[in-house]
Amino acid sequence: MIGPDSEAGSNFGGVAFAAAVLEPAGAAAVLAAPPPESDDPESDPPHAASSAAIEIPPVAVKNIASGATSIAAGGFHTCAIVNGGAQCWGSGYTGDLGDGLFSNSSVPVTVSGWTSNVQALAGGFDYTCGIRGDAAYCWGDNTFGQTGTGMAQGTPAAVTGLNMGVTSIAGSNSHSCAISGGFLSCWGTDNFGELADGRTVYADTPRIVIQGDAIFASGFEN
Repeated sequence: MIGPDSEAGSNFGGVAFAAAVLEPAGAAAVLAAPPPESDDPESDPPHAASSAAIEIPPVAVKNIASGATSIAAGGFHTCAIVNGGAQCWGSGYTGDLGDGLFSNSSVPVTVSGWTSNVQALAGGFDYTCGIRGDAAYCWGDNTFGQTGTGMAQGTPAAVTGLNMGVTSIAGSNSHSCAISGGFLSCWGTDNFGELADGRTVYADTPRIVIQGDAIFASGFEN
């Protein structure tokens, strides 16, 4: 999640785009770029090539002319906090948009029940997480346990065990992390040790990693 005068970018599965909240009006805009070609076709994930990508000029997000305070980019969808509530747009066939319809939308839709008191949003490849009322919630695909709710969700569902004191949350390709009560916990895929608990077995509920209140970010496979 990012705040005013900043950009949130993503590069999932070779698809790259970025989104920005533009001040001072609090309007949301998006810009897109073709994915960089890999210098090493055998790499996983791919490394960016030295040649620069061609950027598409940003365009205003429909119906968000003001009130946007932060934005989060997923694989093929984007979400923003607008006047304290959550809105998402883009790919929604796995429930990424949180409106319960499991369909795509080219304009922002309101996340079900999230019209106020939203503190943070985090985009994953085909899912979304957020903080509301100091608790963690996720929705969307759950193939690797990345929502932390035990099953795929079309609307926000509480992450198991993170129902209070959540201060930060981050999503990635198919794993998530959050800080609650000063403890860092992660869940989802763990093929490359993403959960940092010494194992390589995915977790469908949060595992405590370390103690320590900090701001963190999550990457494609880390």
